[in-house]
Amino acid sequence: ASTMYFSDNNGAYWSRIEIDNPLVHTSTPFLLIPTRGKFNGQVFAGTNWGVYRTLNDGIDWERVVPVGSNFQVNSFTVSYRGDMYAAASDSAVYKSTDEGLHWNKVGVTDDKVLSLAITPNGVLFAATYGRGVYRSLDDGASWHSLNSGLENELMLSLVYAEAGEKSTYIYAGGTGLGTFISRNSTTPFSLNRYDLLFPDVKVGMSHTDSIMVTNMDTTWLTIGSVEPSNEYYTVTPSETTLAIGESAWFYVTFSPDWYGTYNANVEFRSSANSSPDEVLLYGIGRAADTKLIYTNTLAYGRVLLGHFSDMSTRLKNVGNDTLKISSMYTTDSVFTITTDNTVVLPGEYALITVRFTPQYHGPYVGHAVIESNSMVSPDTIWLNGFGRGYPVPFMNVSQVNFGNVKIGKQKDSLFTLTNIGVDTLWISKFESNNSQFSVKIDKSPLPPGGYRTFTIIFTPFAKGETFGTLYLHSNSLSSPDSIQVHGLGDPNTDILTLEGVPSRFILYQNYPNPFNPSTTIRFALPEEGGVKISLFDMLGNEVAIVVEEVLPAGFYETHWRNSGLPSGVYFYRLTVKSVRPADDPEPNPPVLRLFEEMKKLILVK
Repeated sequence: ASTMYFSDNNGAYWSRIEIDNPLVHTSTPFLLIPTRGKFNGQVFAGTNWGVYRTLNDGIDWERVVPVGSNFQVNSFTVSYRGDMYAAASDSAVYKSTDEGLHWNKVGVTDDKVLSLAITPNGVLFAATYGRGVYRSLDDGASWHSLNSGLENELMLSLVYAEAGEKSTYIYAGGTGLGTFISRNSTTPFSLNRYDLLFPDVKVGMSHTDSIMVTNMDTTWLTIGSVEPSNEYYTVTPSETTLAIGESAWFYVTFSPDWYGTYNANVEFRSSANSSPDEVLLYGIGRAADTKLIYTNTLAYGRVLLGHFSDMSTRLKNVGNDTLKISSMYTTDSVFTITTDNTVVLPGEYALITVRFTPQYHGPYVGHAVIESNSMVSPDTIWLNGFGRGYPVPFMNVSQVNFGNVKIGKQKDSLFTLTNIGVDTLWISKFESNNSQFSVKIDKSPLPPGGYRTFTIIFTPFAKGETFGTLYLHSNSLSSPDSIQVHGLGDPNTDILTLEGVPSRFILYQNYPNPFNPSTTIRFALPEEGGVKISLFDMLGNEVAIVVEEVLPAGFYETHWRNSGLPSGVYFYRLTVKSVRPADDPEPNPPVLRLFEEMKKLILVK
């Protein structure tokens, strides 16, 4: 594996990093850790198989610069705007503007490029093996030799000094004759900073910061235009002229009108050869904002006079500043509003509860108002409810359980309906959402205080549990009122055991076929098994279970009687599964499907 070393104490001690896949057996002649721009803090390794990047201090690596498997990357640099440049051993510089997805080859000379350096303004320098130093002022499109004063053109390394008293100096390291320094090889346009951060500016307020521009050239510098890229930033002055060595201050003001992030740039267009020069701007507008979660309308329905109903919604602070609720009120006294929290941090919630207490029969409409420091204050919750008067039906049961009932048979259950209101109750209908449950209806009027007994009928036509709801429609304000019903359909089939023990599984054709209303199904089991015979419609839906039990080996016959299925073509399927022996020591033995077969039957009416 390749090896890297790092020191976190200014070189007093070095730690070893073994780089496994994908840098196995690769030479790593160059390392870069950008301290500015979008790649700040990442580690890049130039290898003999492209450039790799790590986001976790060398533990894991990914290949982000696919220059080519045959090219050694001698140097690598990243511009402030995020452009990548890689110096390869094939005497070329490669450039990517999309984080390494695509690369363009930009030539310098026909000699190897050993080192790259870039200024914050984007001036690019290249050290070559035999041709000295080159400079590009147009992002690598064209290059010019800068060898004046160099005593040796075998340049191995370049460094640009960004800070300290030697800032904007270029250092070049050669072979045999030492190190060279250039003060005037950088852009003549000097900025004292290349980004401005406005971290927390309240919406509706402004904050101003400054940039100093220095003329580093040997002639006058004219700045003809200073333009920010969006309207939330302003710059003054917009133009100026600087003598040799003279400096000027430009003032940038950030004025957000909403919460969130405002990223932009300001361009200095001048007579400098690096024009336009760019300063990046980062601003954060700070404000609270709100959003009602679930609903902004609370509908209470019918509430009995003398009773109340509570409904809630949540108010979320979706802004980036603390939300402070200053007041809450409703437009009708039958509604009252409360909250569990009046100070809400960004991303947190306040529970808003509104109580409805009707005072008279009839509808109510109103709204609740929440005033705060939110960007959208006040927040409004629309409210509606109905004060419920009389007549009022009262049923002495809310649910009925019929238990087990044979398929095709009928079972009745009684309940009492009482009018506890102060007006006559008129019954229009009883409605069932399940045809296996029905009610014998009596529509005669029920006076206040009167009562009547009704019959619920359960007639199952399929095996298993079935549920339903019965709805009472009347002139009551609560209409429709409901009763929940439940029952269990038992198969109405009997299994007859015939003589003999078969040597194989058999499912015989039913007879008669077609049939109405019953038919006979025979089957044979050469061994004990869990038997299930199911009936399916043409869509593959299971509509009935004829047999479902464990049977020993033998010949069997069962009679199935239709109870509610329409005429048509159906299919019956025999499935036999293995049964666990009583002395089986295995706690969870596998269940095996021993046999399965399906045949067609026809039901006619």
